[in-house]
Amino acid sequence: MSPPKRGDNLHKASSILSLAAILLTIALFVRMEKVVHDSKMMDSKFTLEIQQIKEDLKEEKASHQARVKENFDIISGKLKFCCCHSLVILRDAINAKVMFALESHLQP
Repeated sequence: MSPPKRGDNLHKASSILSLAAILLTIALFVRMEKVVHDSKMMDSKFTLEIQQIKEDLKEEKASHQARVKENFDIISGKLKFCCCHSLVILRDAINAKVMFALESHLQP
């Protein structure tokens, strides 16, 4: 091979390698941008899921607190009823004893 032809071939090979390097650099850049975009999308999806979980937990907590309050109110109501009922029974018993004592004093 003559030196000028060898120089031409070397120049063509160098140009092809330079073009390939430029194309690979562009492909790498595009791929990196796609990975960054996908990462941002995943991050936003995770953020939305975390927010949804927080909202669900808040709703569950509120529901649980409402059930606890309802149960407490029911128990309180039963206790109030029991206390009132016991006081009525006690009042009736005292009235019966007072009536018995009055009747025994009034009888000759």
